[in-house]
Amino acid sequence: MSEYPLSRLQPELLAALTQIAQECDFDAAKISLKTTKLRTSSDPELVRAGIEVVLARQKATFLGPWVSQALLTRRAVEQSTHPLVAQQRAQRYSGRKHVLEIGSGLGVDCAALARVANRVTSIEADAEVAEALKYNLSLQGVTNVTVIAAEAATAVKHLNLSDFDALWADPSRRDSQGQRLMHAEAWNPPLSFVTNLPLCGLSGIKISPGWNFDQLPQGFVRQWIGMGDECVEQTLWRGTDFVDGSVSLPDRNINWTPAAASPEPTLISPESISGQYLIEPHAALIRSGKLAGYFSAMGASLLDPQIAYGICQVLPERSALYASFKVLESFPYGLSRLQERIQALGWNSRTEIKKRGFPETSDEVRARLRFSETKNNPSCFGVVLLTRVGERHHCFLAERV
Repeated sequence: MSEYPLSRLQPELLAALTQIAQECDFDAAKISLKTTKLRTSSDPELVRAGIEVVLARQKATFLGPWVSQALLTRRAVEQSTHPLVAQQRAQRYSGRKHVLEIGSGLGVDCAALARVANRVTSIEADAEVAEALKYNLSLQGVTNVTVIAAEAATAVKHLNLSDFDALWADPSRRDSQGQRLMHAEAWNPPLSFVTNLPLCGLSGIKISPGWNFDQLPQGFVRQWIGMGDECVEQTLWRGTDFVDGSVSLPDRNINWTPAAASPEPTLISPESISGQYLIEPHAALIRSGKLAGYFSAMGASLLDPQIAYGICQVLPERSALYASFKVLESFPYGLSRLQERIQALGWNSRTEIKKRGFPETSDEVRARLRFSETKNNPSCFGVVLLTRVGERHHCFLAERV
């Protein structure tokens, strides 16, 4: 159940707490201290819930102007779908007569679906969240959604599933303390419940981008979605033309479909790549499991079959699906040698440190290095790429291209 009584919050209390939060620069500790007297004269549970909503609103500005009046929590914001992702995904539901949604959350997906489909029925297990959903949808002018506050297994018994021509589901993958549930059958509702619903038409299910399947549910394929440089979602689809392993980057207007089977890329020695170009794929492309075929199609070689770096002899075309670096130097990793080369090149602290298959974090390596900081070299910096090749660790000094 929801930790906060969202549906009982009054606008006057939220307005007062918003003013206090602004005076405290949205510092949670300062807000708590300044509302001590308010908690003695009002219901302390409601004050606590109101503080949470005000802090969540400040965190959720990326969702749109409607959040300035929305009922939400910071945890819900962290788990919310980005509007660009929701809008792109909803296009697949365009023209659907009646969409069944399971697991509503803040309602970003629900609102996007409602704008392209005739009707949406949304099932939300948490009664407090369901009431907040109704309110949040009204803020956005959405009027064609029916919200049912019930467990999905109970709610569907009272629905005629033949009335629906599409499904969207976002099962809860955390427990009441916010900890990730490591088994799909512990989700609410369980994944098998969603995949086995006797519903004809399009079905989409949002799951964690890091979730691995021993065996895909029958008839489903996977799509990975990226925002910025991160892989943020994995979606299961059935009843669509998606190919398993497809990648979408809504903020870059990129959709990539893996080609038919292609030969494995060749391996290349790290000592021979100075002057060549190292390719760092987008995280969503790596997660797709289709990286080897992608590298092979673009003519890239591999340093190591288990490491997601490709090597091209010529500069590849620019693409949002990867970053390119020209390799200036290549040598087996050693901290003293790396320090020597950084000093010789005069690289300053703007130098990036990236790593893959390397035992230390980038910050740990940076803390052990000294950079050249003089007034004469403000633009003198590069990229240090640390990786594993076979059983050894290797270092590449490079520049972005």
